[in-house]
Amino acid sequence: MAAIRFFSLAASIGGFMPVLYLSGGALPQMQFPLWFIPVAFVYILIFMGPLGKEAGWRGFALKRMLEKLSPIKAAVLLGVIWSFWHLPLFFIKGTTQNALTSFGIIPAILGYFLYTVMISVLITLLYIMSNGSVFGCILLHTVGNLSLGVVPIIFSKNGAVILILTLCITVTAIIYKFKKILFHKA
Repeated sequence: MAAIRFFSLAASIGGFMPVLYLSGGALPQMQFPLWFIPVAFVYILIFMGPLGKEAGWRGFALKRMLEKLSPIKAAVLLGVIWSFWHLPLFFIKGTTQNALTSFGIIPAILGYFLYTVMISVLITLLYIMSNGSVFGCILLHTVGNLSLGVVPIIFSKNGAVILILTLCITVTAIIYKFKKILFHKA
């Protein structure tokens, strides 16, 4: 039941779309038809990292970090490491990270680091609330990547800023709501 509530709260991040519209920003168009979403999901899951990376990030690294650190410290540290892992992609044409450099390399990297650390907090909380389920982490990572591809909000300045601000507000609220879990060392 806790995992369902968590997913519902995490899904509320999509509520920024009306804010983008009201701010005068154009709403992004879906990049492919609805019927293609399951195909894209499987492709992202297998070939774009979540399946293998989450086994390493959460199944191996986070599990060990939680033995020595509080969940919030482990989440932030792992988020920073995860961000550095993606750093080379900012310099490889054709990657999402490289496309973000149209906003400037420094804002793109800082925004991505902030985004990744916040997502790490969400995935860490899911990991804890699901009793260490790496499967749940894999699914959340995959859905997150898929959502950025289906509705590429991050490729407009307004969209990227609103996404980051909404994520900051949402993650702050989640940290406050689950502070007993996140700040308690196992």
